[in-house]
Amino acid sequence: MGSFLPALQQLFATLMAVVAFFGGLFSSGTQVVKGDIQLAAEHSYNFDTGISFGQGITTDGEYFYGFGAFKLASYCSIAKIDVETGEVVNQADFCVPKELALKGYDHFGDGDYDNGKLYVACEDLFFTAPAVMVYDAETLEYLDCYIVPQEGVGDAHIPWCLVKDGVIYYSQFDNVTEIRMISVEDGSYLGAVQIDDELFDVQGGDFDGNYLYLATNRGDGKVRKTYRIDMTTGDCELVFERDLGIATAEAEGLCIYEFDNGTKFHYVDIDGQINIRSYK
Repeated sequence: MGSFLPALQQLFATLMAVVAFFGGLFSSGTQVVKGDIQLAAEHSYNFDTGISFGQGITTDGEYFYGFGAFKLASYCSIAKIDVETGEVVNQADFCVPKELALKGYDHFGDGDYDNGKLYVACEDLFFTAPAVMVYDAETLEYLDCYIVPQEGVGDAHIPWCLVKDGVIYYSQFDNVTEIRMISVEDGSYLGAVQIDDELFDVQGGDFDGNYLYLATNRGDGKVRKTYRIDMTTGDCELVFERDLGIATAEAEGLCIYEFDNGTKFHYVDIDGQINIRSYK
């Protein structure tokens, strides 16, 4: 794969440069149009670098961990990124093990850091058996895989996953009316939390206490929406709307961690570049 990766990166970068050029003609910048947050830090990357983490993001408080995919090339990757400088300090390319890649697992979504491990949502080629893959956060080496039990599959899209207190939380991508759960201990299906709304284009999320925040790529024109779910009651509320500057922009993953500089909500967005945006 050593010689193939630069060619893949160059191809993807060229395609996205065209998108960036025409998108930039109409871009009005990034701004918050609903919600009490403000952009405080931003790292932007060309696609030859950002392809490795354009789908999702998590953090351990020292590093961001980004998850990337290019489905047409069966490319999945993890990047370890210095929070302060934005420098990519480690990267694992084509990191789905061969035996799983041969079964069609070819697209990472958003993921989570928990107790030294990275958990990342992964879809298979024909959307029949979504999985959560586990990696060592220090080395980015593959450790394990949970195939979602059939009763928890839904539409077989798994765009994000989170880990909390021994439970893996996730949802499908569209027509989301519940948050599903499987056990970290044995991968068994634990049921679902019903929510009082129906969400679409769900891309990523994270917990803040008992509240689950979900970032979506759904919105009006250039606006992308983030929802907050009370996991005790199922109450769902639209809390943030971000104008990403161009209608073709994509809101991807989200993680929540309050740093010393006051930033707390951290998004990955695509708008001709890959952007890690941190909001107070």
